[in-house]
Amino acid sequence: MAVEQNKVMPSGKTLAQIDTEQAEYVRAANAALAEVRGRSACWSSYSASHSTFEMLIGEPNAEDNIVLSMPACESVFGPVRWPAQCIEVFWRCNRESEAHPWEFEIRDERAGFRALGEMFGWRRGHDMWTQGGLWFGRGAGPGSPAPRERAEAELAGLLRHFYSGRVSYDDLKCEVFRILDQLPVVRRRSAAGPGE
Repeated sequence: MAVEQNKVMPSGKTLAQIDTEQAEYVRAANAALAEVRGRSACWSSYSASHSTFEMLIGEPNAEDNIVLSMPACESVFGPVRWPAQCIEVFWRCNRESEAHPWEFEIRDERAGFRALGEMFGWRRGHDMWTQGGLWFGRGAGPGSPAPRERAEAELAGLLRHFYSGRVSYDDLKCEVFRILDQLPVVRRRSAAGPGE
C-alpha cells in the first residue's frame, strides 16, 4: 500500500513534514547526548503496565541533565546503570507498515544497552524530583507553552477525528504526545490529589 507523503493531517502538516520534524528531533537528541558523553546513565523508571521506559543522563535535578522517554516500549535490555554513557537514538520510518510506521531505538553499544519502542521523547535540564518523569509527570515543553484550554480543545478534536476514522491510531499517539509537550511545566506539586 503506497502512502501519500503529501497527505495533510489534522495538525495541518503533511506526513513528509511530520517525518522531517521527527528526524530533526532525533538529531537534536543525539547532539545533546554527544555533549554529555561520559556522564552516568541509569533507568529512572519503567512501567510494565504502561510499557513506558525512562532514562536519566546525569543528576535528577541538574540543569544540564538529559531525560529520555520511550512510551510504547517493546523491549529493553542491558545494564540498569553505567558510569559513562555513549548513547545514540535511532529512528526508522516505514509508512508502508500499518503495524509500526515508526520505530525508535536507544542504544549504547559499549554498555550493551538497547531499548526499542514506537514513541520517543527527551528533555534537557528536566528536574525529575520536582516535575516527575516526562511521560507521567509534566515535562518542560517548548518556549511558549499552549494554554490548558487550547490543549484540551486540540485533544478533543483529535479524538473526534480518530473516532470518525480520519486519524489513524499511530498518528493519534504522535499528535497527543506533541500536544502534551506544549503544556506548561508544574514546578510545585500540591498536597491535594488530582482534581481536588
